[in-house]
Amino acid sequence: MKKILKLFHFRSRTGLGFLAAFFLLVTAKPTPFWLAVAGSLAIIGAAIRIWASGTLLKDEVLARTGPYAFTRNPLYLGSILIGIGFALANQDLFFVGAAGLVLGLRYGQTITKEEEKLRAKFGDDFVAYCGEVPRLLPFPGKLPARGAWLEGFSVRQAVRNQEAEAAFGILALLLALAYPAWTRDYALFRVVVCVAMGAFLIGRAALFPLLKSDSKNRLVNILQYAFSRKKYEKLRSG
Repeated sequence: MKKILKLFHFRSRTGLGFLAAFFLLVTAKPTPFWLAVAGSLAIIGAAIRIWASGTLLKDEVLARTGPYAFTRNPLYLGSILIGIGFALANQDLFFVGAAGLVLGLRYGQTITKEEEKLRAKFGDDFVAYCGEVPRLLPFPGKLPARGAWLEGFSVRQAVRNQEAEAAFGILALLLALAYPAWTRDYALFRVVVCVAMGAFLIGRAALFPLLKSDSKNRLVNILQYAFSRKKYEKLRSG
């Protein structure tokens, strides 16, 4: 699996998310109602992730404001809501249960490891934080002060943490599912999905070395590739 992900230049978490999205698109039989339910949960989850990533300064300070005043792991809570939401579009309780189990095991293990690092880095401050804020699900009767809700949030920080790209991906997935939800033409939709995914993977494998440098130089890199094989090889090896 790692070799396949590496071939298409995916990190493990991103690659698994891509595979999950592909599996959803070729198996889901959404209706307008269930797509609305799935979309609502996914949008709420994405909003939580944007809120959290716009507040988080990774490895710099212990985040305790914004969504981190409600839960210690808002990014993972948002991801779980997104995953469960899209699983509901399949209208299969087994699929929903399997998605919940996989997400729970995946993030449970990740959270444990990350909290060990935070405890070692921030010491008593993190221990006190754990005593005040739940690990994942917020306590309904224990809300933080209103001023802490948006304190420290930065749109630029959220964009820097690549949450805008994730939000656009979720929106694209919802729009894609809208076609079979309204037309019920699942067979044609699956053919189109397979062709589109195949073209995307081939293009990614070929062009990713050109896109991995600074975003301001991406267009220049592509144009230079059209005229200079040496430039391409340099980027690929670098």
